[in-house]
Amino acid sequence: MEYNYNIFILYILLLLSIILFFASIITLNIIVIIINMLLLLFSISFYYFNDIIEDILFKHTNIIEVFNGYELSGSRNTAVFRNNGRVGALTAALINTDNIDELDKVKLEHLIGSINYPFKLVMHVENIDIKKIIEKLQTKKSMREIELSRIDANDAKNAVRANKLKKEIENIEHDIKNISSGEVPIKISYYVITTAVSDTLLEASEHATMQIKEITAKLDALLSSHSKVLAGNELLALLKLDGGINEA
Repeated sequence: MEYNYNIFILYILLLLSIILFFASIITLNIIVIIINMLLLLFSISFYYFNDIIEDILFKHTNIIEVFNGYELSGSRNTAVFRNNGRVGALTAALINTDNIDELDKVKLEHLIGSINYPFKLVMHVENIDIKKIIEKLQTKKSMREIELSRIDANDAKNAVRANKLKKEIENIEHDIKNISSGEVPIKISYYVITTAVSDTLLEASEHATMQIKEITAKLDALLSSHSKVLAGNELLALLKLDGGINEA
């Protein structure tokens, strides 16, 4: 699903204006009336001069970033770049799956053959903070131990649950021991990236958006995954991870 954050912000501003308007009627407070008028004026200015405001933010703040020649489009889910006098657009999605190791190569080849525009799959490996992982595991272990202590060991009905909890506690202790002994846990993330080039920004963005929807639908069907289209800071973070992205 796509989100236009500019419209969302405008809705929030107008909602605040309406709330303050009724508050000013009820209270007849001159300060509330002035604040309401200023907020309404700002809402109108934001609507009509959004492109100018966005350009200022783009150049002078970290709210909207530029990286390696890329700029975020208005919908924030497309990164725009220039390519030999034409406009290019890039979109990407996170593939949420644990089945990628079991991917059928024949089916993958068929999927690749059915797509006639550029795309690529990217694997990102990230070391996880060991201290945080151990703290989470210890908390999880404590919760299981508390639950186990509340189970009546003499009740046959609870025997299955008690044995399951004991097994979970043993597994957690094993994980803590492995991590503490030097085994560094890693997080593997998979992304799909696609680009489109056209003579206009709108056309390039529309093509890239349609492409990422088609690819993720096919991958989700193949992997039983739930892909998430990246937008805003998530998309920019991926751009910074993959320097060769514009060759997709």
